[in-house]
Parts: sequence; C-alpha cells; structure tokens
Amino acid sequence: MFELMYNYNAKAQLIQQNRQNVFGLDTELVDNINAVIMGQPSFLAEDSFIVYADSNDIVIDIRSTIGL
Repeated sequence: MFELMYNYNAKAQLIQQNRQNVFGLDTELVDNINAVIMGQPSFLAEDSFIVYADSNDIVIDIRSTIGL
C-alpha cells in the first residue's frame, strides 16, 4: 500500500470527469424550468411544477410535468 502511495505522481495523471446521469433528467426540461422561474419564454406553464425553498435548499417537484 505504501509503495503505491509513495510512487504515485498525481501531476502526471490525466484529469477527467465522469458524467453521471443519476435521474435521467432531460436537460431541455431543466432549461425550461429555469426559463419559467426567470420569467422567460418556455413550453412550460408556471403551474407545471412546484418550487419549495427555504434558507438551505431548493426543491423543484416536476412529477406532474413528466407524468408521474
């Protein structure tokens, strides 16, 4: 274990990001939710989703928008 730790050159390693699609959420839907919140044109209506917010978190309930 220590041999690997002492011989590991982090500067020589490639930096990459593994993209994960956890919820399978469509980015177009996210963009349109943001547009409605900011008062911009969107294919969604304001009553298509519910936004819950407090001092720590923001939760957007999109179940009715995606048919759940």
